[in-house]
Amino acid sequence: MQSASDVWSQAAEVLKSERAAALLGCMVYELTLAARSRYGPEGSMPSGSEYPLRCFNELLHRTGMQLRQLAGMPDAGYPTDAYLETIRHEAENGGLLAELEDVIRRALTTAEGL
Repeated sequence: MQSASDVWSQAAEVLKSERAAALLGCMVYELTLAARSRYGPEGSMPSGSEYPLRCFNELLHRTGMQLRQLAGMPDAGYPTDAYLETIRHEAENGGLLAELEDVIRRALTTAEGL
C-alpha cells in the first residue's frame, strides 16, 4: 500500500499529465461513493453526519471545477498544487483526510487502467 505522501505525489504527477481528466473523473466517482456510505438505511442521515457530507460536497465541487478547467474554462479550478493543497486542507478540517487519501488511491488505480 502506498504511503500518504506517495499518494499525493502520484496524484500531482498524474494531474500534470494527459491522464488528468481520467483521474479527476475517477475521483468524482469515488468521492460520491464515499459520501453515500455516510447515509444510513433507506437514505436516513445519522445525527452529526451533516458536516462530513458538506465536506464531501466541497471536495466534489472543487474536483468538478478542476474538470471544468481541463475542458477549457480558464477561470475554473486551481493550479495543480493549489488544488491538491485545498482538498487536503478541506479534508483535514472535516476529519476526512484518511478517507480522501483512500479515494485518491482508488482513483489512481482505476485511472491507470483507462
